[in-house]
Amino acid sequence: MNLRFCLLTSTVVATATLMAIGCNQREPLAPYAFLGGDCTNIPPGNVGASYSFLFEVTGGSGPYTYSADGLPPGLMIDPDTGEISGVPEEEGTFSIVITVEDGTGFAQQIACGDLVIGPANLLNFDCDANSPSLAVQGVTYSHTFVVDGGTMPYTWDATGLPADLTIDNTGTISGVPSVDPGTFPVTVTVSDSSDPSLTATCDWNFEVRPGLQVNKMALEAEGNCIDVDAGFDIDQLINDNIIIGGDGTPITCAFDAFEPPDIGYRGNGNLPPGITVDDRCVASGSVPQSEPLGVYAFAVTLTQEGSQQRVWLPYCATQEVQHAGAYDIGVNVNGGDDWMFEPGFTTMAANSQVTYGANNDPQVRVIRNCSNNSCFYKYYFGYNALNGGVSGEQSAALPGPMMTVDGMTHSIRVDDNLADAGLDGRYWVVNVRWDYCLFGSDAPNAPDLNDDACGTKELAQANGDDSNLMWSLVVAPN
Repeated sequence: MNLRFCLLTSTVVATATLMAIGCNQREPLAPYAFLGGDCTNIPPGNVGASYSFLFEVTGGSGPYTYSADGLPPGLMIDPDTGEISGVPEEEGTFSIVITVEDGTGFAQQIACGDLVIGPANLLNFDCDANSPSLAVQGVTYSHTFVVDGGTMPYTWDATGLPADLTIDNTGTISGVPSVDPGTFPVTVTVSDSSDPSLTATCDWNFEVRPGLQVNKMALEAEGNCIDVDAGFDIDQLINDNIIIGGDGTPITCAFDAFEPPDIGYRGNGNLPPGITVDDRCVASGSVPQSEPLGVYAFAVTLTQEGSQQRVWLPYCATQEVQHAGAYDIGVNVNGGDDWMFEPGFTTMAANSQVTYGANNDPQVRVIRNCSNNSCFYKYYFGYNALNGGVSGEQSAALPGPMMTVDGMTHSIRVDDNLADAGLDGRYWVVNVRWDYCLFGSDAPNAPDLNDDACGTKELAQANGDDSNLMWSLVVAPN
């Protein structure tokens, strides 16, 4: 409130009187705030990266007009909004002064903190360090690229990838390559989210190798299974091209035993008594002479460390020492003159039928001089891997001198439908054990006597003079 003196004049009959009267009068002042703003914490930036900072004015009265001194090259201030923006072109420390003028024409300079422009935040995509691992045909593949710098999130693109491989927004190539093995020129591009966007590109020759597999031709040269006595290790198997393909990482071996009822088929067979296999695929030992005469096949599992791909390789061991007092037993394959102990061999297409043996081939010969004009026989067999497909039909009696009968022969046949057996595309084996019991007599009740002596598997094993045979079939993928 302002107190002022008021001068009043009055004229009274030629007499002038000057009067001083004190008065009280109120005059409000218009409000006015100081024009300013705070930019002491102006954020830093980087060369080549989009930059933005909005200066907020306080006080005064709009509209406002803005200008700035000391901005680094590439940045400018919007005279109407006060936003500093652009893409810095030079690193360093810059002292910025912003001038703002309000609607009355009053102008004020505001000193900002130092604007620090760092070096370019380049998008770093190291091509050597990110070189993709090789892929294996038919094996699940995954490889993730690593990038730094720039502004997340990143966008990825790839051209030239083999069929069934794709790249996602994390920079991961994945899928199961189905193409034929070979080398594929691949370009991978990554872009960041800055404005303008930064981009980096790498080019590689992407290799797809054949899957780990057993070379059928090379294994055939070894008799379709690896002899336990050969002393092969994994290096020898690779050097001899028996094991081919794969990603080049170490391979380990093991015999995976069958554990019912989890597995419906015993494609690996049984590890023979007396035989061991180490993790280098070296099989050693010998089948004890107390075990049945014949050939024992089993399949070891080879696992590649990198891809975890597995293949199965058949091995064979023999026991060729006839049991004391046992019948003379031999196996003839392909109608030859030799009676020997070798595995049978056949192939199986995917989800298909296994058929092996025809026209008495192979043929098993069992010789025992029955010393009479008649010779009765019983034989029993048991097998693994199949769901019911082994037979052994009598093929002929073996005549001896002086009208005697010296034994018998029988065939071996495997015939089984293995759809959905879980054995597709791999080697697997069947083991069949035979137990024989022959009985010679001219007695009228000789068949009954034969049943008494050989009528069950247990009787045959007890009374057959320890006459038994182990025979094995090796099955390869078609």
